[in-house]
Amino acid sequence: MVYTTVTKLEKKILNSLEPKKIKTKSAVILFLLMLAFLLVTARLHKSLSDWTFVEEVYFWFITFSTIGFGDYIHHKSHQRLTQLSINSPAIQENEEGILHSQKPSALKIFAAMGYMCHSIIGLCLVSSVLNSIVEALEEHKCRPRCLGCVSRKTQAHADVNDDVDGMEEPNTPQKRLTFATSSTMTDVEL
Repeated sequence: MVYTTVTKLEKKILNSLEPKKIKTKSAVILFLLMLAFLLVTARLHKSLSDWTFVEEVYFWFITFSTIGFGDYIHHKSHQRLTQLSINSPAIQENEEGILHSQKPSALKIFAAMGYMCHSIIGLCLVSSVLNSIVEALEEHKCRPRCLGCVSRKTQAHADVNDDVDGMEEPNTPQKRLTFATSSTMTDVEL
């Protein structure tokens, strides 16, 4: 969705026929959107805890990226939930082990649903940022070199010496492997 939006904006506003580095631009836009989401989330939840703003941002990034170190926990409940159903009241056990029931209000249900939607949006946003960063790196070809691949300099050197035992050496790595095994097999007599 971000790729198509960036492409359309570049074509309409900048009048470019073929926009370049769309994946990089999309990664930057998604990163800024994620950063804004994390900052707003941290600011909203700052009033619920006694953490600093930086600790809040750290907590939410670790939570949304599903790393989950567990070094910060948002709230510690002294009650243990033993049974929960939408139609029946929740039965909870307090510190002394005494069971009591508490009917969930509509406000609590809507707040839980809002919190769940907020968490899902955060998870989606952080994962899309990570995916777009990987795609931007692939667009710039910033990946490690394959060990089986041969550099252009070696290929040019092989082209100069292309006559090996009266046979021409192939140019592709797969054909080179076949050529190398077939030429060594002819040298060995059984």
